[in-house]
Amino acid sequence: MSQSAPPLYDFAFLNEVGRGDPAFLERMIRLFLSDIPPILAELNRAYEQDDPAIVKSLAHRLKSTAEAMGIVSIQQDLVVIEKMAADQLKGRKLDASISRLNQVMESVCSQLTARLAL
Repeated sequence: MSQSAPPLYDFAFLNEVGRGDPAFLERMIRLFLSDIPPILAELNRAYEQDDPAIVKSLAHRLKSTAEAMGIVSIQQDLVVIEKMAADQLKGRKLDASISRLNQVMESVCSQLTARLAL
């Protein structure tokens, strides 16, 4: 991802909750960066092992996190993942949503890591 790419996140909610405190925002970014990779790995593992209950639970958790971080580009994918996992469905639509989720979250993590380095 190039440095000029627009951010895939929006801190409006976090800035409101944290009352614009930069230290709060940095803590939330660091928490996101430490929590998201293992959650994604667990979701992918659960999907590969055909464990829809875990996939649904993790998608729900990620949906809340993505909303708080203003990552709107994957909200619909998370709804699809959660719903299809609840219905124990598989297929191209679910595969595509999980693939997009992984791509976007990886890009967000890269962008946030670069932001912290500034």
